[in-house]
Amino acid sequence: MKSAYIALFLVVSLIASSSLVVSRRIFDDHHGFSNTDFPSMFDNNTTMWKWQNIFKYAHKNNNTEVQEKWNKWKGDLQEKFNQTSEKFKSRWKNATNYFNMDKKNHSFFGSFFHENGYVAGNFVRFISDNGSIVDYTVVRDENVTIFDFIHIDCMGSNNKETSHGAVWRLVGKNATIEVHDNPLALLKIKVISNCNVNMTLSNNLEFNKTNNSRMLSISGSSINGWLTISGNGSFSNVSEDYASISINKNSMVIFAVSPYPNVTVNIKNQERREKGIMEKIAEGKVCGRAFIEPQNKSDVVSYDNNTILNCTSLPNIVNIHVLSSGEEKILILDIKNNVFNSSNISVNCDGKTLPREINYNQIMNETGNISKYFITNGTNGVEIIIYIPHFSSHDIKIYSTTEEQPGISTSTGGTPGFEYYGVIMAILIALFISKRRNR
Repeated sequence: MKSAYIALFLVVSLIASSSLVVSRRIFDDHHGFSNTDFPSMFDNNTTMWKWQNIFKYAHKNNNTEVQEKWNKWKGDLQEKFNQTSEKFKSRWKNATNYFNMDKKNHSFFGSFFHENGYVAGNFVRFISDNGSIVDYTVVRDENVTIFDFIHIDCMGSNNKETSHGAVWRLVGKNATIEVHDNPLALLKIKVISNCNVNMTLSNNLEFNKTNNSRMLSISGSSINGWLTISGNGSFSNVSEDYASISINKNSMVIFAVSPYPNVTVNIKNQERREKGIMEKIAEGKVCGRAFIEPQNKSDVVSYDNNTILNCTSLPNIVNIHVLSSGEEKILILDIKNNVFNSSNISVNCDGKTLPREINYNQIMNETGNISKYFITNGTNGVEIIIYIPHFSSHDIKIYSTTEEQPGISTSTGGTPGFEYYGVIMAILIALFISKRRNR
């Protein structure tokens, strides 16, 4: 008899459990919400304690009150998602499909859509919550959440949210958050007063110190990235999954992920190249970058507070106007392969044709007085690095030509264009000998 009661109890429990699951599904379907829509991070108790720490609840409330606040906060975010349009829900849920389309087309950037604090792009998606960033996720075949939370102390309230093409911004009282929907999943936090930024990594990722005190690496089983300070500031507190950054006035912190190759120029040792760029940003060497596609489409990034970039493109021509200050800086241009109809490319700055550098390390560490450029051909386009010794306002023109451009062999101390002088002299000597023979 006792066994029969136990069996009956188990059956009733199973039915009740099934009814709850069905009821939950009905509730979710009615509200346009399912497990695939809402970030799974909220189901992780570890995340709650991270949230408690970064939002300063650790010493103000007991565990019950913290749990209640967490549940309310999570419920508010769920309700905000439920209130978004069906079109946006589809965009959020199917972000990977858009990423795969960009991967197929070798696109260098996507476009953002945002509603009610939720932001969805082709390469990154996240939640904007009262000046903080929640669930910052890189979109891939298997999405990877990088940051559970990012909190900016000086952001303030009444923030203004905008998005245009591949760029999303949130402008606050003393700080601006800027995210680019490109393969770097690039995030910038710019401040106009001294400020603390607190960043908490998702599970299975960790911060690591590097040889550069102004840069951290982020490593995981399926993705790597970097966190860099541009301007003045320091990493004041760093643990395996948490970083507190003290940023000085008019400085910024920049995050970038190692990009998926098919949505970049796709050059050899791409990850090592990207890491080197982030190191040069920390040094103040690289001041800007542009990702350029046909039909006058581009995503332009400034890496310091003094640089403004504008880009226009026509068939076989790219025009860049750069306004900056300082000395010995570098611009990087990633140009898709169907912008130019020739592999021979020339670079002009302020009406003068620039000589071509043939050594990558040389141009990344250049300190001379001559502007020059370096070009790398990839399977999906070209990357052009332009060195300018003195900055103010400059107009740069990149265009395809019918003739291959000469290079500068800095490793042998070669003189720009010297090989052409040799060719001309050889021709003159041949003509002179020919005339002598005809006499």
